[in-house]
Amino acid sequence: MNKPTLKSIARMADVSVTTVSRALRNMPDIGPETTRRIQELSRRVDYQPNELARSLLCKRTRTIGLLIPENLLAVQERLVAGIETAARERGYALLLAVSPSLEETNENIRMLQGKSVDGLIISGTYRQQHLEALWRMRERKFPFVLYGHHDPVEYDCVHSDMTAGMEAAVEHFCRLGHSRIAYLCFPKHNRQLEPRFRGYERGLLRHGLEVRDDWIAYGLGTLENGRNLMKALWQLKERPTAAVCHNDFVALGALRALHELGARAPADMALIGAANIPEGAYAVPALTTVDQDYQQICAQLMTLLLKRIEAPGRPVEKVILPTSLVVRESCGAPSRADKIKG
Repeated sequence: MNKPTLKSIARMADVSVTTVSRALRNMPDIGPETTRRIQELSRRVDYQPNELARSLLCKRTRTIGLLIPENLLAVQERLVAGIETAARERGYALLLAVSPSLEETNENIRMLQGKSVDGLIISGTYRQQHLEALWRMRERKFPFVLYGHHDPVEYDCVHSDMTAGMEAAVEHFCRLGHSRIAYLCFPKHNRQLEPRFRGYERGLLRHGLEVRDDWIAYGLGTLENGRNLMKALWQLKERPTAAVCHNDFVALGALRALHELGARAPADMALIGAANIPEGAYAVPALTTVDQDYQQICAQLMTLLLKRIEAPGRPVEKVILPTSLVVRESCGAPSRADKIKG
């Protein structure tokens, strides 16, 4: 049997080759019924597109790169999975590069470009030398989009409104009667996570509460730091009664510390995390958390990147998505299925 081609599928479907090509790429100008019929037919005959020929013709590889710092990989598993799904739905393959340190960011950017990816999605935090690498890509009109908060924003960017999310967490604690609220862990000089701290600070000030330096614990957002910093807070003569944690790993580490200290959450220390990782729902007590809509995040990242690929000179676009508070047991309020918008 001859290998099926666009021409043979077009003949079987009684449509043009162009229609078949566009239907297989889910182009919006082809009706849904026609698209469904052609895609079903292509599966039945086991049609395999010639990606090499397509790449040579279009001068594109239909591959995108995703760059994530190693210290963020665990908390961004949902991001990786979501972008892989969003890319596949649009006919793109994904290359993932993990940077063990910020110093290797530039090298990974060069490596992914060397793989002839059509564009990059870059997650993480960037110091001046990395911002210079982004500037060089922009000057070359190489398509890329950033995930996270970058201020000032000079590039296409998608991020969740974590300022509003953390403010909602503080607001929730205040409604529950807390006035001594700590923050764990704020990494100094970390531009991406500053919006979270601003939300915490804004929430306190809105309620006339003091922002106390001894209730702000500094460190990277890891399980170990959450455990150690909670133990340090516990030694304070005047300790807080609640803590907003910059991610769920910190909150889970803090839960472990409370257990080791013979204390309990939320009775002795109420906790709210951020990121809504799956493990949080299985903690004891189950973790209240600031959630981000990763399905929307990933869809918007792909949309912005594809726009940039199609029109490298288009104006910069910034997308800010809302967060929500998932109320479970660790904050001291009754669990609820609904989400409080942040």
